[in-house]
Amino acid sequence: MLLSRPWQVIQRQGVRPAITPESEPFWKAAKRGELTVERCPGCGLHLFPPHGICRRCLRRELQWVRITAPGVLVSWTVNHNAWSSDVEAVYGVGLVEFPSHSNVRFVGFLDGFEDPPTIGALVDYAFEDSDKGIPRLCFTPWGNS
Repeated sequence: MLLSRPWQVIQRQGVRPAITPESEPFWKAAKRGELTVERCPGCGLHLFPPHGICRRCLRRELQWVRITAPGVLVSWTVNHNAWSSDVEAVYGVGLVEFPSHSNVRFVGFLDGFEDPPTIGALVDYAFEDSDKGIPRLCFTPWGNS
């Protein structure tokens, strides 16, 4: 069954991500509704996914900083595969870049779009609860919150 607006998320389930010592601060912040990245105080580079070391200057003393919206929609697609038995087959996924944070990019669900999203659109982010206890990242049109 195809949805009339497949970029709208109907149900979000899926595989629980592995939480490592490097990623644990990210997931704790996500539970508070904050999108965070590592930042190198030496060279200023923002890093995601977390590695615990700066890929530019190799410094290990990194800080966690909160991402500020808006982000820019770089790409998006509609998933048509049920990757597991508890996943709704049709939903929108977007790739969003945050230019004010060393152009880090995140993948998340698209939600709240009345029309198909356009590349370059400004978006906000939010986390929603999941039945697996891990917050899910969602992107909504900028200014709709």
